[in-house]
Amino acid sequence: MTTKRTGFLRHFISGFALGAVALVAVQVADRSDAKSVHPAPSVVQRIG
Repeated sequence: MTTKRTGFLRHFISGFALGAVALVAVQVADRSDAKSVHPAPSVVQRIG
């Protein structure tokens, strides 16, 4: 049972690492295009 659990853990961690690398790659690609696009102003509204 321990080998199955370890295998699942390795699979999960490797998938998480691939997802994190892909997310960083997308953010870096968006950052290079950010100069041509004006960011929307952030609006903070107080409730209460």
